[in-house]
Amino acid sequence: MKQWLETQYGDRAFQGDKQYREYLQREDKVLETLLRDRRIKRGAEEQAYCTDSSDEDEQTEHVRRVRERRMAVTSEVGALVEQRKHHGQSISGKSMKIKEGIIAKLVDSLFMFQHLSDEELLRLVDSMEERILKPGDILLKKGELQNHLYLVPDGALLIDDVPIGGLISQEALLYPCKSAVSIIANNEGAHILCLERSVFKRIILEYSKQLNDQYDRFISQVFKTSNPLLAQALLQEEVVEKHVIIREGEVSKQVYLMVEGTAVGLKRNERSEDGELFREMQRFYPWDYFNEGGISQMSVVVTSKTGVVASINRDILANFK
Repeated sequence: MKQWLETQYGDRAFQGDKQYREYLQREDKVLETLLRDRRIKRGAEEQAYCTDSSDEDEQTEHVRRVRERRMAVTSEVGALVEQRKHHGQSISGKSMKIKEGIIAKLVDSLFMFQHLSDEELLRLVDSMEERILKPGDILLKKGELQNHLYLVPDGALLIDDVPIGGLISQEALLYPCKSAVSIIANNEGAHILCLERSVFKRIILEYSKQLNDQYDRFISQVFKTSNPLLAQALLQEEVVEKHVIIREGEVSKQVYLMVEGTAVGLKRNERSEDGELFREMQRFYPWDYFNEGGISQMSVVVTSKTGVVASINRDILANFK
């Protein structure tokens, strides 16, 4: 998250911390200067009391005020650090088993997550933050603007003393909206996960751009041309294990691109001493393409549990010339 803030906002992301640090450094210099001047003016202690007692009192008072301001700033910085400690911990360091459980909960509960890739889902989960609510802490006030999706253990929060849990404020991922009710932690407190709308949108947009870039490269390799509109003509299909994308001997003008998952190319054995009906010709991984048109030389079968295949008809190139 810190790396993302620095990437997105540069020095502004931590401008507050920098300003506090610079303020403390300036005040340190003021104190050092005052104390040094004081020692010079004092010379001997008896002479200082006789010659410049009023100046010393004024300097002592100024030092006291500086120290009070410094204590106030230090206290505020400490409060901010404590707040980040309890409310801004990324879960990217959690085990894969925990992340998979969170992904399953998101996919099962919200339609908007059901069409995301495994890569997108993992990035979203890594971008979620933990928040610890003490008993009675307010998560949302009635009428407050919502900016986060919350994943909450069952019964950990209360609405009018009624226990709730699961996914809360789902609509906040799509658009700013106000909370219709106040939501507070129960008597045991709550350990929740939250995903900010801006982070959600950024990841989706970044992945979409990455996908379009990959499609453009695929078009350039196959058609030996560069046209962003051609990438929009690609058809995507979700597939499952053992699905046959194309059969050996099939005539097709479709060129296929493995977007997610894996597949294997198999060719029928006409004469096989070991009794095997097919032999493996080639394996396909994400961003590999096959069947550049004409008669397919092999059957291509999905080997991963799920996958995504994109395809485009060769004849469509004529429409873009």
